[in-house]
Amino acid sequence: MENVSSIKKSFFSWLTMLILFAFGQHFYFQNYLFSSILFLLTGSSYIPYKLLTRQLNTVEDILFDYRKNKQALLVKEKELQTLFDNNHAYLWTIDLNQQTFIASSGFESIFGYGRDMFLKNYELWLERTYPEDYPIALNHYLQLKKGHSSNQTWRFIHKNGSIRWIDAWGKPIFNSSNEVTQLTGVAYDITDRKKLEKQLKYQADHDFLTGLANRKYLYSSLNKKINFPDTPFALFFIDIDRFKFINDSFGHTAGDQILIDVADRIQTVLSSNDLAARVGGDEFILVVNHLTTDELTETIQTISDLFNDPFDLEKESRYVTASIGISLFPYHDTSIESLIRQADHAMYQAKKTGVSLGVIAQYQTVEMKDRDHIIEKDIQYAIKEKQFHLYFQPIVNLKTNEISGLEALIRWEHPDFGIISPQSFIPQAEKQGLIYSIGMWVLEESFCLFSPHSFNDLHLSVNISPIQLTNEKFLVDLDDLLNKYDIIPSKIIFEITEGFMENPNEAKKILAAIREKGIQIAIDDFGTGYSSLSVLSNIPFDILKMDLLFVKNMIRNQATQQLVKSIMQLAHTQNAKVIAEGIESSEQADFLLDINCLYGQGYLYGKPLPLKYWKEKLHL
Repeated sequence: MENVSSIKKSFFSWLTMLILFAFGQHFYFQNYLFSSILFLLTGSSYIPYKLLTRQLNTVEDILFDYRKNKQALLVKEKELQTLFDNNHAYLWTIDLNQQTFIASSGFESIFGYGRDMFLKNYELWLERTYPEDYPIALNHYLQLKKGHSSNQTWRFIHKNGSIRWIDAWGKPIFNSSNEVTQLTGVAYDITDRKKLEKQLKYQADHDFLTGLANRKYLYSSLNKKINFPDTPFALFFIDIDRFKFINDSFGHTAGDQILIDVADRIQTVLSSNDLAARVGGDEFILVVNHLTTDELTETIQTISDLFNDPFDLEKESRYVTASIGISLFPYHDTSIESLIRQADHAMYQAKKTGVSLGVIAQYQTVEMKDRDHIIEKDIQYAIKEKQFHLYFQPIVNLKTNEISGLEALIRWEHPDFGIISPQSFIPQAEKQGLIYSIGMWVLEESFCLFSPHSFNDLHLSVNISPIQLTNEKFLVDLDDLLNKYDIIPSKIIFEITEGFMENPNEAKKILAAIREKGIQIAIDDFGTGYSSLSVLSNIPFDILKMDLLFVKNMIRNQATQQLVKSIMQLAHTQNAKVIAEGIESSEQADFLLDINCLYGQGYLYGKPLPLKYWKEKLHL
């Protein structure tokens, strides 16, 4: 009986504890009176109670973790739902066995069709592809069905008939037999991005004011033409006479209108195969194809006649004249620079003599060719003879007007021709394979002059050519220079042109290696080169340098203002800062500050000068 009684007592004790475990874990172990009752009811020792307390604490921890994880899951669920309902993106799944297409709600706003239509025809999305891009979309689909991941961009036709762009990512799903049974992925509406890219490309190739081709596009077109020496053309260099007088007398708005009117008149007499470009303030270059002697004479007369009618200046009309110089390809030369220089010299001869019909380059040919040959020969010895020098232009904090850094710029002080700009000798250096040695000289000379102890918190910007970056010795040589001159890498900025990104995979690898050393990367002249925003988003960089053409035209051109703001927004999304180039007025600086561009450079703050000048100015 005692054993039975003991068993009952023990059973009653543990039963009570289990009941309390289930219903009272939040309060009984905290109450002394409750503890006493527990002891009287169960007759158990205090040891099981301590064990129970530990168990209850463990349960509390589990419940706490559960509630915490549940909350995190709810947050994730909301995030996924937000993505699922995004109007600019949609998630999609194709079941190849069931022949079904399922997409999130964003699909409807992107395509303009209800999802139920695509449930009935799981390949209808493919049928809505823009005809010219159908092979791209089909290849994307076939790659996925073959078991390969794929990413493609193409155009599609919205329900309202508009043409839009999509960026589609997909991945196959396999069954246990390693067969593709489903396709899944995400797609984005990138129409706005494509519009911005198109605007940037147009701005990169055209003059903001007149809409004519700019210098960059002109050179690109001429490069293509000179590869076909059997196809002759004439190059017209046009300069408006007394244009400074027009600006000073009637204002810059009137001057701009004259330039626009001249551009409009020029385009009325050129064929679709000819090219007109604005290359300077009041300078135009025309490239006219396939001219016989008679055609050339007739074209010269036609272009001269463009200035026979008066131009409207505010409330009055005024006659404007122009001086014209002409060079002929391949008769005069096959070099772009030489053809332009000869036409330029011929134009000044026309201006000097007052010839209204233009002057064809003649006597300048021998002189200019001799100069080119001398430069070609002498550049090989320029480093050894210490004819290269570095000038520095300040980069300024636009809020404080304090100098935050200096950009190193090379100049060639030739003993016969004086200062020669890089635009004149770099092409020759490239032909002779001297770019790497000249570029490394610039880098070493910059490091030597820019000791870390002399310039406090200033940054040094150095232009690095694609030829340097792709040289297999570059990273090793860079390490040697950093160690030799005890340079702090974080104070160095390498300025890279957009053209380097034409091979994005190689660019990404090289730039990442440079950034790992602590050196910052700036994309120079942004908007004038390889303006693919999708490529740029995958390239590691720290700074965008806004090209001076944007800055020059943004005050009077609303389209340019929008582009400038878009560049700022792009930089913000990439966590990069912007440096505006070519600032010449306080009005430009104020506008840039208003859109939160905090850094800039230009003649308003200082032109390129020897380092000695800046040391004195900064009291270093």
